[in-house]
Amino acid sequence: MERVLEKLDMAMKILTLDLVKYKEDSPMYQKALVTLAKVYQAFNSAYDFAATDKNVPYYIKYADIERIKTLLTNAGYLEESKKTGRR
Repeated sequence: MERVLEKLDMAMKILTLDLVKYKEDSPMYQKALVTLAKVYQAFNSAYDFAATDKNVPYYIKYADIERIKTLLTNAGYLEESKKTGRR
């Protein structure tokens, strides 16, 4: 399972780097963004599955997960997390 997570991690990094190559209105940018969203979801599913199987966590080595979350949230692929504040 660790190799699967590592491959998905590397794929997210490559897709993020591909996004830099294209303009936001480019079809290639949109295609890379859709693919990134799918790989991100696959990574999360595999990570959750691995977490139930054993107690050895996978540490993200390649991708900037916070940047990916921001990109996908801004593009509408992820819902913005709601922060609870105190008054």
